Amino acid sequence: MRWGQRILRFIVYCIVTLFPPWVQDGIYNAQGIGKTPMRFHVLPNSLWVGYEVKNTSLLTDLLPARLDAAPIKVFKTLPARHYLFLNFFAVEGPYIKGHRLEVLTVAKERRTGHKRFVILEYFSDTTSSDPMHRFKPPNAAGMHLVETPKLLGAVITGNYTVLGKKTQQARILSSAFSIGCNKYIYYGSHSTPNRLHFDPLETTWVRMLRDVTVHVNLSLQISAIDINALVEISSRPTADLAFYYPQGRWFDILPEEEKEAVEEPDYDDQDSSRPLVFMNDFFFL
Repeated sequence: MRWGQRILRFIVYCIVTLFPPWVQDGIYNAQGIGKTPMRFHVLPNSLWVGYEVKNTSLLTDLLPARLDAAPIKVFKTLPARHYLFLNFFAVEGPYIKGHRLEVLTVAKERRTGHKRFVILEYFSDTTSSDPMHRFKPPNAAGMHLVETPKLLGAVITGNYTVLGKKTQQARILSSAFSIGCNKYIYYGSHSTPNRLHFDPLETTWVRMLRDVTVHVNLSLQISAIDINALVEISSRPTADLAFYYPQGRWFDILPEEEKEAVEEPDYDDQDSSRPLVFMNDFFFL
């Protein structure tokens, strides 16, 4: 199976680097991508840093139609704020194996009122696939996690570095953030999201990082707006939030035509019925 996956990854890499878009679309459809579930594994120590967005008007043109920038309570004990997140993780899937840095925010669907993640841009050293690009070749190099018993960090050589001290403080994420935002994930201004299936027990809790330093030299442009204009990263050596998932998480990208079997709950109301959420600051594992 391992050799089979290596061969598949090599074939997909050749497709995205050598074949024109119309051939890629044909192969994409013939392989049933987007039509059958596709499983991928986010490995342990996925690392998140978050910055509060002060000027939310700059987000408007970056979002899909019928979605509006929305504040989110990451933890129940924190007030809802507009955030820009940088999420660095190692990932494995049928034809991918490598690292990825996602630049994302939270927006609310006007039709349902639910909050979702919107990936504004991502950088990866492996092949990717999303509703906007079908197949996307690697667009970054020198990506790796820094892992020691006491420290956790992430690096894109010459472009991005984050490093913090691990703690044993485990905190419960809000249901809106850990479940609702992950159910449907949008990419850029594309109107069709990926629908994900996952075990909420894997996405509900994280450990905090402290004494975090962040250096961002990425020359990132999203719809002609520099990320630095959103959150002024260059003048802020640390983030407003920093945490990591010590556990791995499995996700299935479900077929586009498959609908929700049951209606989604109001995740904010759901939090109020979970006593542990109110004990966030005192919860340790």
